[in-house]
Amino acid sequence: MPEEERSEPTQTKFRLKKDNITALTELPKDMSSRWKSLGWPMEIQGTARPLEGTADYKFAYPVGDVFVSFGVVVHELGHLRQEEDERFVDADKNSKDYVIVLEEDAYERGWQRAERYCPEVVAQIEEKFQEYRRQGKMQGFASFKDFYTWLRRTVDINRALGSVPASEDEQSREELEFQALKNGGVEEFFGKLNALKVGEPISREFIEDFIIKVAEKIVEE
Repeated sequence: MPEEERSEPTQTKFRLKKDNITALTELPKDMSSRWKSLGWPMEIQGTARPLEGTADYKFAYPVGDVFVSFGVVVHELGHLRQEEDERFVDADKNSKDYVIVLEEDAYERGWQRAERYCPEVVAQIEEKFQEYRRQGKMQGFASFKDFYTWLRRTVDINRALGSVPASEDEQSREELEFQALKNGGVEEFFGKLNALKVGEPISREFIEDFIIKVAEKIVEE
């Protein structure tokens, strides 16, 4: 009998292990006190990045108010495998526009993935959002998607920081960054965001199951 053809094993390009998912419960200890004085919400932090030399990713998300935290998680899911996109492979990573385009793309990509891969979870969040609207909260938004779109103002943080010229003096740079954030309307945005919190923390089990489900589908992209 002829020898069976053997196919080469497919190389894994992406993997997100549960052990590599980290829940964040407070702002970074090394965050500037000046930045914190702007009213920086605990929820505005997270990461989704590849671990060098492996197919694994590190994913960190905030365990804070339910709608802000869910929005940030959806955004971070947009960063997974983002570096493989042909628009970013050869992009000038030192350009001022690079980070802005990356962050805006992550918001779009993250929402598309959430709706495509876990529509039932998006529906659960929407149902909860409408419950709070009936209680008189979140009145400025017709839906969670509206709120998520508004949350994209976090990109203003990147715009402000990207406008600061390079400086070797750490103290001088910190002051310039602080002023850029204030002038960019970030303090006002944080104030509105903090006032919108509904007081219900997101469930770790719920959100980590969601992250894993979406990540398993991203493998197939």
